[in-house]
Amino acid sequence: MTSLGAFRISCPLQGHEGCSGGHEKGFSKKYFIDHLGTRHFKTDALKASHKTRIASDFSLFTTLDQALHQAGIWLCGECFRTHTFSKNCKHAVGDMVHAPRYDEVAIYGIPVPLRPTLNAVEERVAGESVGIPTVDRVIEGVATGMPSLDVEPTYDLTLLDRVFAKKLRTVKCIPPRARLGFAKLFRGMLDKVLACPGDLSAWVQLLILPACVLTAFVPTNRAQRRSGERERCQLDSISRAILRWRDPVDRLSLVMDRLAEVPPSAKGVTKLKDQDGINLGQCKRKLGDGHFTAAIKTQYVDGLL
Repeated sequence: MTSLGAFRISCPLQGHEGCSGGHEKGFSKKYFIDHLGTRHFKTDALKASHKTRIASDFSLFTTLDQALHQAGIWLCGECFRTHTFSKNCKHAVGDMVHAPRYDEVAIYGIPVPLRPTLNAVEERVAGESVGIPTVDRVIEGVATGMPSLDVEPTYDLTLLDRVFAKKLRTVKCIPPRARLGFAKLFRGMLDKVLACPGDLSAWVQLLILPACVLTAFVPTNRAQRRSGERERCQLDSISRAILRWRDPVDRLSLVMDRLAEVPPSAKGVTKLKDQDGINLGQCKRKLGDGHFTAAIKTQYVDGLL
């Protein structure tokens, strides 16, 4: 993991309590941690005020989350104290809040605010249903048209570390209908790197593009595990991700959504194995009753044959 000590961190709460955000140069890691406690989270009134703002402003939430990761700390939204990711938060009443992992959201106790979106009527394209994005929209680059946020999103090495640490699963083969759209998207990001080879933000966006757009779809029910439905859901997921990446504002939201996703765990695999055992039991009972066709279907539907 990249060392965090060399970074200069800009305070996301600048403009409040006389904070200048580091005079455009940012703070060192140690000074940034002290700055939050002594300037912004000094009194209960300030804590309550900032909690309300953070809980209602998606732009502020994501910017603060990035700054906390850059400093290698997490924020307890109940007592507004910061800790390293290896340390839990102990409250006076004896309760303890367990520290999140580094690849998780660094703000505990405050739900992620809803990102600004258009209503269903304004979002709909003339003559198009609200189903899967059409191939023309994916290829030609029709953006989602989301309003601009107040804070410019930053793509730095800290965000790159978080995406790589998440170990997102990507597809082995891009669906044919999404290949041209992704090729144009990738070429556009590559052109930005070639135009500004010293721009760290362009490099980070190029490197995290495949992981955020080509994320493998994980079925959540039996119907989605069927071959045809799974392919349709995979195409839908990639097509929507391409459209979101084209919007400079929704791009950061897509990255945060990918980081917030819970990867398939061993618990889920165990459930699938238990389901397979149940199906085998049903198959044996149907064979014993002489229902051979039904016995074959119990195994074929779940892909065991």
